[in-house]
Amino acid sequence: MRIFPFAQYSELPLFYAYAGIFILASKTDQWGLVVNEAMASRASGLVSEGCGCADDLVYNKINGFKFIPEKHEIIKTLKELLNYNEDELSLMGNKSKEIIRQLLWFK
Repeated sequence: MRIFPFAQYSELPLFYAYAGIFILASKTDQWGLVVNEAMASRASGLVSEGCGCADDLVYNKINGFKFIPEKHEIIKTLKELLNYNEDELSLMGNKSKEIIRQLLWFK
């Protein structure tokens, strides 16, 4: 696992594509557009229930996991996701992209 420093907006698609797993642990966030961007790059995700898009974009065990934005819940959920192998994570990432395409009518 690597944690990268700040990146410019134009660089983000490269980071999303490299990541495979995306985590947004907001306690509150009106939507969380960054989740859409990560999913469009085929990243499976851990998205907190405090993020407005969580219910619309994240389906547990299908394209990622939702969690309560508290330290022990983040750790527990991350451990569950890390039990998935690379092929399963890839399928989750593909499902993320499919969900975004359907929502945006983007083909």
